[in-house]
Amino acid sequence: MRIGPVSIKGLWDIVSVSDKLELDVHFVSIVAIILPFTGNRAWTKPETRQLAEEILQTLGIPTQSQLRQVLLNVVKPAFEATSHNIQINPETATKVTRTAQLEPFYRNYDEDAWKEDPGLVDIVLWCLSSMKQSDWEVLWPLVIPPILAYMSDWEAIHRLSGIALARKLLEGAPKDLIRRSGIDQLMRSSLDTSLQRYSDSLSPALFKNATMAMLDLIFKTTQPGSSERFDRLFALLGDNMIGGAWSFGYRMPLLIQTTYEVLPLILEPLGLASVRFLKGMIPQLLHTLVPGEGMKPSVTMQTASLRALQHVINYGAPRMAYWSGEIVSGIAKCWVLLEDKGPGLVIELSRH
Repeated sequence: MRIGPVSIKGLWDIVSVSDKLELDVHFVSIVAIILPFTGNRAWTKPETRQLAEEILQTLGIPTQSQLRQVLLNVVKPAFEATSHNIQINPETATKVTRTAQLEPFYRNYDEDAWKEDPGLVDIVLWCLSSMKQSDWEVLWPLVIPPILAYMSDWEAIHRLSGIALARKLLEGAPKDLIRRSGIDQLMRSSLDTSLQRYSDSLSPALFKNATMAMLDLIFKTTQPGSSERFDRLFALLGDNMIGGAWSFGYRMPLLIQTTYEVLPLILEPLGLASVRFLKGMIPQLLHTLVPGEGMKPSVTMQTASLRALQHVINYGAPRMAYWSGEIVSGIAKCWVLLEDKGPGLVIELSRH
């Protein structure tokens, strides 16, 4: 069996007639070829994706040794130039203090080499998805550097890939390992930066995914009902959303709409504790329902605002007596404005 330049169809023809020993010998090469074609990428045709998935199934469940070989021979070389990871120990992938004088984890000079292969993220994601509980301690130093490289990159598209990888890691990695290594702190710092990108065309997607990843991180590394969990949630709502996106991202309607869509995800774990932010949430949501003079109302935005407002009312019910008049007035004004625009808009909004 010889693996050279070959199409996915040609590779399938080879794999389908090869025995297990041959497949094991060429496992790394086959995986590196097919994994970029198993996702929903624009360059992947449905028939190609199906063949790639069939080849992957033929290879079977990877062992720890096979995963390590993929990470060592395919992933690590592509990131050898990256300098984002100087805050981690290269042997253990644990966080180190800034005062520690360690050699950079990667020593090449072409820091963007990994960006030339858009399929690398699929390979890392597959490795994370395939890891068993007994694999994490062993493979940890090999999976953390690429994740941090994606999460810390200046391009939003790579940050989105990094966030997807981080969520997959949080899904399977042991809680103790995440905290013991200090990687939770590095992830939190990177996610905070992603939540502060207000002018990029991908800012709405970045804010949404970073918020969900931050929630995953909070739930993974803190105890239910603990002061630490509430402090993290308060920071996410108060600093990143109210004091961040709502204060500095107001020129991007899609970003604001996105914040309304993810707001309920933060309110649910906060519950009644969310009442401390009513003064920041209710005026903002009502402002969207009744746009200022010269501002064009958006039914989509108003719908998102109403849905978020409903959750605010539900979780802050004990304090609603104070806000009830303002809320009813805002909804009534919104109704009248839409009625003036046309009855169809009122009907559309009333469905929500």
